[in-house]
Amino acid sequence: MLRENNIASTASKVVEIIGPFSASSVTAINITYAPSTTYYCKVRARLPIATPWSAARSFSVEPVSPMAVSRPAPGSNDMPVKGMTLVWTALPGVSQYQISIDTSVSFEVPMVFTTISAPFYVMEEDLKYSTTYYWRVRPLGGADEDWLTSVFITEAEPVPEEPAEPTQIIVEPAPQAQAPIVNVAAPSSAIPSYLLWMIIVIGAVLVIALIVLIVRTRRVV
Repeated sequence: MLRENNIASTASKVVEIIGPFSASSVTAINITYAPSTTYYCKVRARLPIATPWSAARSFSVEPVSPMAVSRPAPGSNDMPVKGMTLVWTALPGVSQYQISIDTSVSFEVPMVFTTISAPFYVMEEDLKYSTTYYWRVRPLGGADEDWLTSVFITEAEPVPEEPAEPTQIIVEPAPQAQAPIVNVAAPSSAIPSYLLWMIIVIGAVLVIALIVLIVRTRRVV
C-alpha cells in the first residue's frame, strides 16, 4: 500500500487532493506520482462504525512533456548580438520559469538571472562578438526543477569596408578658337608718280603767275 490517510469531515461529499501540491482550504496528501503508471484507490467510513471498503478505482498520470530548447539550437553559430531571443518548450501547468545567462558554464556571476512567465526570453542586453554564451532555464513550482542548459556563439564583428579610391578625372582644356587670318593687301598708290610731278609743276607755275600778276597790278596803281 502506497499511502493511507484519515479525513475528518461531516460533509455529504468529501474531497481530498492528492499530489505534490497544496490547496489553501485542505491539506493535500503529498505524493509524487510516476508518469504512465496506474494507481488504485478505495475508501471507507470509520466512525461511528467501520464500513467495508468501496470498490477499487484506478487512475493514471499523464507523462510530463520534457522541456527542450527550441531556438537557437544548441551549439548554434553566428547568432546576432542584438535582440537575441531564447525559446524553449512550455510545460503543462508551469506558469513561471527561471533563466540564467553567462559567458561561463559555471554561472557563478550570471549576466542575466531572472524569473519570467513566458517560455521565451528576448535579451535586452547587447552581446559581444565572437563570444560563447551559456544559458539555462528551469520550471518553477513543480516537482522537477532541473536546469536545462544550452550554448550558442555570437557572430563575428563585421569588417568595415575600405573606402573606394577616388577616380581621377582629367579634363583637357578645350582648344582655343584661332582667329581667322585676313590678308590685308598693301594700299596701292592712287596717283602714278609722273602725274604727281606734273601736278606739282603746274601748281608751281600757277603760284609764280599769281605773284607776277599781283606785282604788276601794284605798279599800275
